[in-house]
Amino acid sequence: TLRVGADNGNDEFLGNLIDAGVGARLVKVGTGTQILRGANVLGRGLDVRAGELGLTRSDTHAGSVTVGGGAALDMKDSSLTVHNDVTLAAGGRLS
Repeated sequence: TLRVGADNGNDEFLGNLIDAGVGARLVKVGTGTQILRGANVLGRGLDVRAGELGLTRSDTHAGSVTVGGGAALDMKDSSLTVHNDVTLAAGGRLS
């Protein structure tokens, strides 16, 4: 599991997150915004617990996606393929 955003800041990652078959999960915490640009393969999925996770000009494959209450998943010019469940809690936002 890769946790990002604990410092409540705004960050951007320009690169690829590839789990190479180990079943990685990205967990976004904290109040800030984390932007991912690149190809991402996260077998266990994305979990946006707080703040905003932005997928900008990226191609992402995720096992599942969960967006918690008050959190947001923003996809700009991106492709997101989800292989299992998408869970959107009350107050969560997909855009």
